[in-house]
Amino acid sequence: MCAIFGSFDKNKFIELMELNSYRGSFSYSYTVINNDFTSKTFKDFGTMDRSMLSNGIQNGYMLGHVQSPTGGLERNYSRIHPAERNDYLLWHNGIIKGKCLVDLQKELNSTNEWDTQLLLDTIVPDVFMPSTLNDIDGAFSCVLMKKNEYMMLFRNSTSPLFVNDTMDISSTKFQHASKTNANTVYNVDFVNRKMVEFTKFNKGINILHFIIYSLPNNIFICNSIFSVLVPIF
Repeated sequence: MCAIFGSFDKNKFIELMELNSYRGSFSYSYTVINNDFTSKTFKDFGTMDRSMLSNGIQNGYMLGHVQSPTGGLERNYSRIHPAERNDYLLWHNGIIKGKCLVDLQKELNSTNEWDTQLLLDTIVPDVFMPSTLNDIDGAFSCVLMKKNEYMMLFRNSTSPLFVNDTMDISSTKFQHASKTNANTVYNVDFVNRKMVEFTKFNKGINILHFIIYSLPNNIFICNSIFSVLVPIF
């Protein structure tokens, strides 16, 4: 069990950090994300507490992750969230089932055993392909960021993620928050502090393969055999 939480407000971030503290004390990270999707991440082993935030708090969106390991107790710094692949970062709450992990390893020709890294490598072969989420067997609630371009949220029906109208997010329910829709990818609009539905995926139905191309002004074309989607912010 892990947790993801975030806020623009320092005090709210601390509140959500404490609310989610029971979900993981093996390792933690917190990331300051700017409106242009540049970021700085601080990470370490142990329990996250407010005293560790003093050097990292600055203007920007604060995104936190606490981790309860799903692959043993070995201290491997590279397995502290977020997972990285090229310009992409992935924060993950959940666990991918064993058979699916083996299948992903074979498909990727990888010996990596960290489910979050395998998840990222699968959904971002070169660019983010939301339809690849159909093939993932397990629980996942995620934040995906492409450096300098965009941030997206998505989850399936077995892993929670709550949000309120000021873009505070949390794996644990908090006051005035509601669940994000399952099997839905949201684009995060930091300027207006809201989420915009981008596309949907349906586990087990792998008909469409979408490819996201980033263009100026945060416009994305989602290209498939049947459709072209252009979100307007």
